[in-house]
Amino acid sequence: MIRSLLHKTKQALYHTFRLYPVYRILARINARFPLKGCHALEAFAFTGALQARAYKQYPAYHEAWEISGDCREPLKKNLPGAVIKITNSFSEVLTCSHKFNFINVDTHQGLFGDYCENFEFFPLLFRVAQDECIVNLNVIPHAGEDWKKRYPDLFNAEHLARRKAFYGAPDPANVSFEQMLAAYSRIAGEHGYEITWHAVEQRTLTYYLALHLKKKV
Repeated sequence: MIRSLLHKTKQALYHTFRLYPVYRILARINARFPLKGCHALEAFAFTGALQARAYKQYPAYHEAWEISGDCREPLKKNLPGAVIKITNSFSEVLTCSHKFNFINVDTHQGLFGDYCENFEFFPLLFRVAQDECIVNLNVIPHAGEDWKKRYPDLFNAEHLARRKAFYGAPDPANVSFEQMLAAYSRIAGEHGYEITWHAVEQRTLTYYLALHLKKKV
């Protein structure tokens, strides 16, 4: 109980003083694409305590998708006014009729079930994207030995094979942001969009990669 209280206190302080890295990427996004009044989607939302909570003041309309029913009440608390959907994000994106211009994709840093990073979700999100939108992704350019020790399945043979197939990089353990952008640009183009600008900020092991997408005329 004391540990939980300390964790919540730390979170509150970090949000109050904007110490989480998400605030840096949000500032860079807001400088070029103001989020006030946006229609936002938080996919793979978990409790909403970190990223979604950092931008909850901006959306005129906000949806949060999370598969775990245990997260419903924390999401309601952290994202008052948002539409909370306890659902599989991969299924929901295929049936959702709403269109968003800010999509935050907080996928796992490696393999999870049949999925890997944001590789399967990114091509699907164009189904719910407005003609001009920001997509904020978690990406991993590389991983040091300390991270591999912390997450034993990180960069195992299957993970590396999936990264190589998605990014087309000769060394899937070291993927440059240029190689990443080439892959995301190719997929965006297949859906009639182009990336007009991007921003990168380190989170932890992962980096935020914010993409400004516009529908091609």
